Amino acid sequence: MNRNPVVATAPPEQVLSARCKRLWGAACAIFLTAFLVVCSGPTLPGGQEQAQGQTRTQVPAGWKTQQYPGFSIALPPGWSARGDPATGRVELSAPGSAAMVIWPVFLENLRLDPPNASAIAQRLTERLWPNVVWSNAVPVGRNAVRLVGRRGDAVVVSAFAWVESPKGTAGNFYAATAPAARYAEIADTFSKVLGGFRAAGAPVAGAQTPSQPEVRYVKWMDPRENAFVVDVPDGWRVAGGMFRAASNDTRVGVTVDSPDGQISLQLGDPNLPVFVEPHPMLAAAGLNEGGWYSPVPGVNYLVRRYLPAAYFLNEYVRSKMGSVCQPLQVDQPRDRSDAVQSINALQSQLVAYGTFMQSTGAEISFTCERNGQQYRGYFFAITQLTRAAGGAPGNWSVSTQIGYLALASRTDEGIAMAAHLLRSMEINPQWAAMQQGITANTSRIVSQTNTEISDMISSGYERRGRIQDEMARRQTNVNRGQEDVVDTANGEHLKIKSGANYYWMDYRGDIVGTDTATAPSVEFHELMRQP
Repeated sequence: MNRNPVVATAPPEQVLSARCKRLWGAACAIFLTAFLVVCSGPTLPGGQEQAQGQTRTQVPAGWKTQQYPGFSIALPPGWSARGDPATGRVELSAPGSAAMVIWPVFLENLRLDPPNASAIAQRLTERLWPNVVWSNAVPVGRNAVRLVGRRGDAVVVSAFAWVESPKGTAGNFYAATAPAARYAEIADTFSKVLGGFRAAGAPVAGAQTPSQPEVRYVKWMDPRENAFVVDVPDGWRVAGGMFRAASNDTRVGVTVDSPDGQISLQLGDPNLPVFVEPHPMLAAAGLNEGGWYSPVPGVNYLVRRYLPAAYFLNEYVRSKMGSVCQPLQVDQPRDRSDAVQSINALQSQLVAYGTFMQSTGAEISFTCERNGQQYRGYFFAITQLTRAAGGAPGNWSVSTQIGYLALASRTDEGIAMAAHLLRSMEINPQWAAMQQGITANTSRIVSQTNTEISDMISSGYERRGRIQDEMARRQTNVNRGQEDVVDTANGEHLKIKSGANYYWMDYRGDIVGTDTATAPSVEFHELMRQP
């Protein structure tokens, strides 16, 4: 089975890669007003409601207004703020494990609706605080959404408001978290802090350039079979290529690592075999789940029940990345049915030809530590199931897989590079034509081999059947004291009482047995004894 990657809809993490840009200036004031309306009253788990905030709050007594590059903010005692000039993100920390983030972004050539905006808000939040379990997403008007979730014993509230322009969509992201027992108490403080936020000054020159450093890409040709070419960052370590497990079982596997080891990219995994579903036919041959099934020499399928992409990724990341960095915290996998809609629409046409094919897509994020530093990772995968008419066991494989692991502060670079790696992959047409020939020849060989094996099995069964029938016949004759003879005059098979060496029959049908080879008279002809 040829398992070359299928370039499907890009993972939504790509949307937030090079398109996240600085947005200081007058536009921020517009969004802050919307945010205070959106975020001042989220429904908390358990039915609690926050008090309504004001669009522009006065600085409460005891608070201090602090100036930072690009913004100013009024903070209560014990709070601190930190701005990231590269991304425009402002992070606020409060006593008692409370925190808040304000993050302006610009999305080039992209129009949003509430579902997409909710997905963006979720992903931005999970970059800050992984393992959030969302309970609801509520549109607020036409251009704002609010989400409420849980992370352990903490409440997480996020909001995203946006406006569209001819060049793209500008938006502001807001997120706040606090222990569930304290969230209702601190919600009003969140609103007042947000109301005291001011963008200062005009946008810095170069604000329209991507936040991550510019990368110079070079072409890298698969060194194993010249099967494909991809873009990789210049000077990075690259390994892998097209691996051939069998004549028609090819597997892409490419790893790309930065010189400092802070970013690793992965496209495909050559260690993932083709799987075959458990089936009564296989079980009858002693092949249960976990065993290897070889339909023809050189082709090996791992017996494994089908895993949709979300289940596969959850298992894959825990088993693979758990050995790379610890402790590992894995988010809930997210279904990406939208990424495989066009693939499934095409595959559905095969039903008319007796073949069922279905693809599922999913993505998953995780965090871990390496050398005492926080890392973040992401994987996207498509699993493809194929079943033929007639009840034979189905095959399935991981047709597309892309992922990265990056130092937390370089997550945006990892996202952008992983997306570029997948998007840049080009199959060598000459290799593809050669592979089609191999597949066709292999199909003929497999068909011929299966026919020969089938004939061998059938002839063996028939031979064993004849032997067993003969043994049964002889045993029955012994038990009944009879023998089988053939009338030489007409070829008729007869059963007669045993006890003589020779048997004779006359024209009347009388049968006589003798111990010698002499006929009783000229009226008798011999009956031939069967062995």
